[in-house]
Amino acid sequence: MRDDFIFKTIGENTLCLEGVYPNLLLKERVLIPELFNGKRVVEIAAKAFQDQTEITEVVIPNSVNKIGNGAFKNCTALINITIPNDAKLGSSIFYGCRSLKSVQLPQGMEVLGAEEVDSNYYGFFEKCSSLEQVFIPSSVKVIDNNAFKKCFHLKSILLPSSLRKINQSAFSYCTSLEEISIPEGIRELFNTFTDCISLKRVHLPTSLKKMSFTFCGCTNLKTIYLPEGVEKVDGLSFGYCFALKRIEVSEKNNHFTSAQGVLYSKDLKRMVIYPAGREGDTYSISEGTKVIAPHCFIKTRYLKKVITPNSLKRICDDAF
Repeated sequence: MRDDFIFKTIGENTLCLEGVYPNLLLKERVLIPELFNGKRVVEIAAKAFQDQTEITEVVIPNSVNKIGNGAFKNCTALINITIPNDAKLGSSIFYGCRSLKSVQLPQGMEVLGAEEVDSNYYGFFEKCSSLEQVFIPSSVKVIDNNAFKKCFHLKSILLPSSLRKINQSAFSYCTSLEEISIPEGIRELFNTFTDCISLKRVHLPTSLKKMSFTFCGCTNLKTIYLPEGVEKVDGLSFGYCFALKRIEVSEKNNHFTSAQGVLYSKDLKRMVIYPAGREGDTYSISEGTKVIAPHCFIKTRYLKKVITPNSLKRICDDAF
């Protein structure tokens, strides 16, 4: 097996595993050596094992302290991997590892990074369609773009309190995800849980300020509670949420209020979102309302008639 690897000297007594010889397809279990020709293996290069589609297990020695971007990208048969506790991980390490079921990430890592190529992002665990369990260390501060996108079997995940940023599409198309609790410190959620069709329970932090497309297409979400800090919500934050019956709002929120489960601006002058799953075929907009926001009534499930008040001045584009 050692003769299959390509090594590069990076120090007096240290090596980087650059990859495998061209046209060589490794089989099943791969054991990376700690020593080769008397030198320690301390790094695995970017894309070192990319497209090795028959690897099922990788054992990495404790001597390795750095793993480059996309090192195991599209290792479609990979099921098990052992990562040293002190290793620094690059971006999109496990993109396309569709057989991977669980991973223990090393303590100390701060970013689940995405690799950007020609304006396209390749997420850390994107398309790991069999992934069921992952432990995110308490040191992680950023979950980058597309990190868990299309992880179809991920049912739940515990986000650490250290987390400060969740980037776009981080959990999009996690179709088995049933619940999520966002920790304090997160201020923005853009396109985060799009089409998570099994999502039923959500907890949002008081630190949250802005939402856009956040839960669009979450067809099993029935209720949502907006905490006091939320300042901006667009109509597609809950677009196509066909089971959504009520949007509740903290009384301490200075920007929004809930009128019988319908989201309005605090002064009731702007109607923001009519929940798509709200029962009843007729709805009378609150007197005093002057504006119906974009996407306010998008794809309502039961509604047939809307009665507008004399105060209404503007119906925004795509309101219906």
